[in-house]
Amino acid sequence: MTTDSVTLVVPGRNCARTIRLCLASATALADTGSSSLREIIFVDDGSTDETAKIVAEFDVTCLSGDGRGPGSARNIGWRAAKHPLIWFMDSDCVPPPLLQRG
Repeated sequence: MTTDSVTLVVPGRNCARTIRLCLASATALADTGSSSLREIIFVDDGSTDETAKIVAEFDVTCLSGDGRGPGSARNIGWRAAKHPLIWFMDSDCVPPPLLQRG
């Protein structure tokens, strides 16, 4: 681990419509090896849709939230992080590289 290693924390609840693209892009970014992103944590904050099933398709850590909202879910995520830098991103966001591909 280096001091610039990053953990991405994504909180979400009932985000089946958006989480696949979010995590596909984030895992692609981590897999490039040219990024400092070393770990991705998704915190499922009490989803009742297909969110957990979709998240299971990806090599990410999935934690359970207590249904108290994104702030609480973020706290659960960063406390579990293995790396010193934390990047928070909402479940409806898409980081590069997929944005760049159009």
